[in-house]
Amino acid sequence: MIRVPAAALAALLLVLPCSAAGGAKDGEAAELLFAAMEAEEPDRGALRGGLRALGPDAIPELFGILAEGAVRNEAGETRALTAAFDAAVLAVLTGQPLGLLRDFLDTVSASQAPEPERRTAMRVLAEVGTEQDILLLIHLASPPAEEVGVPRSRRAVFEDSLGRILEREPKGAWALRSHFSDSEASLLAPMVRRIGALGTEDALHVLSTLLSRVGEADPIVLSEIAKIGDEVPHPVDEFVLTNVRSHLRGNDSTTVRLAMQALASLEDYDAAAALVQCLEHEDQNIRDTAGDALRKITSRNFRTEYRKWDTWYRDEMQWWTKESAACFRDLSSRDSTKALRAILEIGQHGMYRHELAQALAPVLERREPELVILACSTLGHFRSHGVVASLVDLLDHRDEEISSAAWSALKRITGRELPPDREQWSAAL
Repeated sequence: MIRVPAAALAALLLVLPCSAAGGAKDGEAAELLFAAMEAEEPDRGALRGGLRALGPDAIPELFGILAEGAVRNEAGETRALTAAFDAAVLAVLTGQPLGLLRDFLDTVSASQAPEPERRTAMRVLAEVGTEQDILLLIHLASPPAEEVGVPRSRRAVFEDSLGRILEREPKGAWALRSHFSDSEASLLAPMVRRIGALGTEDALHVLSTLLSRVGEADPIVLSEIAKIGDEVPHPVDEFVLTNVRSHLRGNDSTTVRLAMQALASLEDYDAAAALVQCLEHEDQNIRDTAGDALRKITSRNFRTEYRKWDTWYRDEMQWWTKESAACFRDLSSRDSTKALRAILEIGQHGMYRHELAQALAPVLERREPELVILACSTLGHFRSHGVVASLVDLLDHRDEEISSAAWSALKRITGRELPPDREQWSAAL
C-alpha cells in the first residue's frame, strides 16, 4: 500500500476546496478522505476543514460514505472507514445547516431506503435532532410496507438516538405520547425505556398517560413507572396514581402484579385497601406481590396474612378519621407533656407519612428542646423530603443537641453524608 506524505496531503486539501467554489463535485469528499487515510500522519483537523469547505452540496456524498462505511477513489480502490474517520465525517455532516439536513433525511425516510441508510439517518439525528425530529426518527425506524417488524439492529440505533434527543430536550417525551398508539409495536418498548430513563416527574406523568393506549405495552410501562417511582419526590400526583391503580382490576396476572409493584414504588396509600383484598386472591403470586407492596408502602410486615393486614388497616383508618385531628391539635398545646404524647402517638402510625411529617413540622419551632429533638427523630423515621428545609434551618441552632438531631434526621431522609453545615446542606438541596 502506498502511503501519501503529509505535505502532499496538505496540498491536496488546499486545492480541492478551491475547485468546489461553485458547489461540491461528486467524489471530492471521497478523494479527500481517501488521501487522508493513505497519509503517513493524517491531519484530521485539516481533513475536517477541507470537507466543511465543500459546503451543503456534499451532504449526499458524506451521508453515503457513512452509510457504506467505506470510501472509494477515482481508481476504484476502496478503504473501510476507521472509527476516527467515521467520527470526522459524522462531525462534518452534522455541522451542516439543520434545515437542509432535515430536508435530506426526509427524502431518505420517504424513499424506502435500505437498512444502512436508515441507521445512518438515525445516527445523524442522534447528534443534532430536536423534539421536532422525533416523528422523523420514528418514520426512519418503522418498517417499509414490505417488511414485517423492525430488525434488532435498527431498534438499537433508534433507542440510542431517541435517548440522546431526550437527554437534550426532555420535553420531547410529550411528543412521543402523541405518536405512541400509531407506532410499530416493536418500537414501543424502546420508547418507554427512553422515557423512563429520564427519571423525572414529567417522565412519570407521560408514562402514566401511555397506560391502556396499547394493551400489550402496559407491562413495560408499569415496569418503568416502578423504577421511576423510587426516584421522584413523594407524594406523587393523584392523576398518575389513579391511572396505575386502575390496572389492579385487570385479568392478566402479570399486569396486576406489575401495577402492585408500581404502586408500592409510588407509595400509594390509597391503594392499600385494594392490596389488602388482593391477599385473598386465588393466585399465590398475586398474594405474595400484594404482601410485598403493602410492606413497602407501610413499613409493616404481616407477610400475606389477610386478617392481620385487614385489622391493621381498619385501625389506621379509624385513627385518621376519628383521632388524628385531636392529636394534631395537641402538637401545639402549651402543655408540653400533652405535646410529647402526641409526637409519640404520631410516630406509631405508618399511613400517609408525608401528611404526618407536615403536621409535625411546626414542632421544630417550639422552645422546648426535648420536643424539638423528638420531632427531629420522628421526622427522620418518616423520611419525608417535604420537611428538609425546616431541618436545615436547625443546623445552626445554639442548642447542640437540637442541631445534632436535625443533622441525623437530614442524613436519614436524604441518604446524604454531608457535614452539619447549613450552607453546605442548602447548596446541595
